[in-house]
Amino acid sequence: MSDSNGRLQIRAVRVVGAGKTPAEVAFAAGFNVISGASNTGKSYILQCIDYALGAGKVPKQIDESVGYESVQLDLVGSAKDSFTLQRSLKGGDASISGTDPHGQPMSPRLLAEKHSPTDPGTISGFFLQESGFWSKKVRTNKEGELRSLSFRDLARLIIVDETRIISEASPILTGQYTGETVERSVFNLLLSGVDDSSIIAIETKRQRRLRLKTQTQILGQMIDKAEKELQNLDSEPDSLRDRKQTLDTAIRAHRDHIEESAEQINKQEQIRQGAWHSFQQAEAKRSSNEELLARFKLLEQHYRNDIARLTAIVEADHFFRQLRQERCPLCGAPPESHDDTAACRPESPELANLREACVQEISKINVLLRDLVGTTINIESEVSRLTTEAAGQRKIVSDAALTIKERLAPKAASQQLELEGLYNARTTVAEASALLARIQEMRADRQECEAAMLEKVEEPKYSPAMISQAVEGFTLEVQQLLQSWAYPELTRVTFSEEDADLIISGHRRATEGKGLRAISHAGFVIGLMLYCRQVGRPHPGFVVLDSPLVTYKRRDVEQGEAIPDDVKSAFFSMLSDISPDTQIIVLENEDPPADVQARINYQHFSHSREVGRYGFFPVI
Repeated sequence: MSDSNGRLQIRAVRVVGAGKTPAEVAFAAGFNVISGASNTGKSYILQCIDYALGAGKVPKQIDESVGYESVQLDLVGSAKDSFTLQRSLKGGDASISGTDPHGQPMSPRLLAEKHSPTDPGTISGFFLQESGFWSKKVRTNKEGELRSLSFRDLARLIIVDETRIISEASPILTGQYTGETVERSVFNLLLSGVDDSSIIAIETKRQRRLRLKTQTQILGQMIDKAEKELQNLDSEPDSLRDRKQTLDTAIRAHRDHIEESAEQINKQEQIRQGAWHSFQQAEAKRSSNEELLARFKLLEQHYRNDIARLTAIVEADHFFRQLRQERCPLCGAPPESHDDTAACRPESPELANLREACVQEISKINVLLRDLVGTTINIESEVSRLTTEAAGQRKIVSDAALTIKERLAPKAASQQLELEGLYNARTTVAEASALLARIQEMRADRQECEAAMLEKVEEPKYSPAMISQAVEGFTLEVQQLLQSWAYPELTRVTFSEEDADLIISGHRRATEGKGLRAISHAGFVIGLMLYCRQVGRPHPGFVVLDSPLVTYKRRDVEQGEAIPDDVKSAFFSMLSDISPDTQIIVLENEDPPADVQARINYQHFSHSREVGRYGFFPVI
């Protein structure tokens, strides 16, 4: 990529085709001259360069160009990166490849044919970026409307064919009225380095009247439509404000009622939840006591069974002692078989101890039974109390739920429904009020437009002058060039903004002969490039001129009068010393002097198969 001020140079142009030997010429930095006879392809070279730079017109087909398919242009940027641009001779997009400043290859990419103000991936965008002109704006008319700069706007100031170089028209202008503003803006951009981005477009008197008339008509249509909508929305628009205030008051009152109902419902809900919690606690305690009571009842039954069993043992012993003596019920032996030591004898200590033990056990169990019965009675009483408490809490839950369901909730629902109705009514009123306000605003806007249409306004004039310092510096550069070229009877060079052209020695450039017009046109284009280089302005960095000298004839002199330096010789001699950071390519019928040929990149087309190079295309 080149630096911000741009500097490109052409290294070669060639045309190629399948099965064809490439036709090519190479160029160097500084001054390049291709001279020779007519019909050797010199003008075709200029057309190829212009076409590769994005021109829409393909090079004119000549007999030698048949079979060639594409033109290639080798370029070098100021950063020493190199490019090869290739474009089909049938038209369309281009492809570009190259190497960066370090010699590393860059990925090939496609460049679109048509310029885009937002996409640099076009032929125009590429050269604008390389020249330091990307995203610049130029004015298109006196009202200050803008468009993006295209590289084609610059091309006419760096590439001049043999027809334009002798034209009476300004080097800046094409002669088309519609394009003059742009062409002047492009020249001003090159001189000053400042584009027209800051310009704000202004209206003409006719545009203003048409705009106001259109706005009035549109506003009238919008008002009619809005009034119909308002009629469908509300039949009494005059009372909208009062109704809105009434609705706002009613909405506030209903909000208070709903909040009050919500508080009552919340209070009942808290009562219900508290009672339900107490109910669950009482039920849990009652269930626990009933389970404990069941266990105590079972234990009581065990105690009573034990007492009955022990009592039965004691009573059995008593009755057995009442019976006549038979065989021992314990051991089955007859009485006579017992001795005093038998354990089952009626008065034996063992039986006495057994009876006593039973009596003691019965007494102990009775004590436990009395305690158990007392505890059981207490638990039964607690169960009864908890049952009563649970029933009471359950009734509170039921009553609270019933109050919410049958009284408070329906009341709140009714209030909410009424509030929604009020909201809907207020929404309708608000929409109607907004529509009415918009109608009133549009009516006021229409009145302003109608009043503005009756006002008298001056036609806008917008023709900013060029920066005088830049113009003076540019014309001085051209003057020095023409002096070094021995331009006849040169005194001073100035610039006419009216003609957008040079005034040379007090004469308009267009009034000179075609020979001097061609030389001064060359001076204009080369001088513009040198001025931009001198003051650090962006410029593509090269110019291509076709036949700047071919029409010039020096004046006749009297016998014995010294002949001054010939303009043609001075032209070649001066440009041979041009700085190598610029590039001038001249296609000319005239040959440079021999001493100049050795100092420049010079190529001669002989138009002869026997002498040197025939022409641009190889001769087979």
